[in-house]
This record gives sequence, structure tokens and C-alpha cells, in this order.
Amino acid sequence: MIAALMVAAVSVHAQNVEEGFYVMPKVGINMAEIIGADDTKGRAGLLTVGAEAGYTIENLGITGAVMYSQQGAKYKNGGGKIELDYIIVPILGEYYLLKGFAVKAGLQPGFLLKSKSGGVDVKKGCNKFDLSVPIGLSYEYKNIVLDARYNIGCTKIIKKDYTDDTFKNGVLQITLGYKFQL
Repeated sequence: MIAALMVAAVSVHAQNVEEGFYVMPKVGINMAEIIGADDTKGRAGLLTVGAEAGYTIENLGITGAVMYSQQGAKYKNGGGKIELDYIIVPILGEYYLLKGFAVKAGLQPGFLLKSKSGGVDVKKGCNKFDLSVPIGLSYEYKNIVLDARYNIGCTKIIKKDYTDDTFKNGVLQITLGYKFQL
């Protein structure tokens, strides 16, 4: 029964997907955390901004983006925050379940631009490369796309020379974009 519903949803949607290449500027917010750091809590309302390009055919698509992403965490004791700013390059496959509604997953390399802890530059102790696995959903209506995804950190934030702890990024990212068909 589930398979029949999925086939019906795909066939209905396949007739309504605008196929081809597109570009999409997007802006949004991050709700970031550092996984494995017990003395921190999430940091919300952070900026993410950039552009995505993609190609869609029938109910499948592939996207690539370049985004600026503010990440990090707050210290629980009120002693400030950890600021981690990255250029991220999410590369995602997408599958349209229904008209305008897609599930997405892929890989996301990230490149550290800035790292501060309590206002002090700590970039020297941080890994310059971050790899995440983004998993999410998007909904498109009249070329306006609302996207929500969680980026699961796979690489350690801090260099091994500084700690054996495995602190990793975890980011819930919500963006709004406008799709320009090419």
C-alpha cells in the first residue's frame, strides 16, 4: 500500500515539476550546537546566506550551493559564546515526493573563516575543514522555496593537538529562496 501511494505521488508530481537548470539566491537562520560539548548550549538566530544552482528532471534533482554560515554555541554558565563562521558547499540529491515537496540528502564540505571563543581568536586550534551530512525537506510554491535541513557534523572542530574530545558541529538550517529557471 505504501509503495502504491509513493508511485501515485511520484506520477502526479512528475507532471508538475519544472524541469531544467535553475539558480536560487537564499537567506536564512541557523540554530547551531556543538555536539559533545557538555558545557555549551545551542545558539539560535545565526545568519546563513548564499546561492544554489540545480538541475531537475521528472522527480529527481541535484543541487550545489555556496553559503556563508554562522555556527557555534553559547556557554551554559553565561561566559560568552563560541563563534564558528564557515563557507559551506552543500551538494545534495533531491527526490520530489509530491508537487513542490522534496526530501534531500548529501555531503557538505565547509571551510573555516573565523573562530572565536569568548571574543578571543582560537582559529589556530581549530580544523580548517569541516564535513557534514545534510538531511532535510523543502517545499516550493510559485518559485519560492522553504528549505529545512539538519547538518550532522562528521569531522572534529578542534585539532587533535589541543584535545582528544570529539566536538562536532550540529546545525538546523532554515532558508528561504527564490528559484530562477534558466
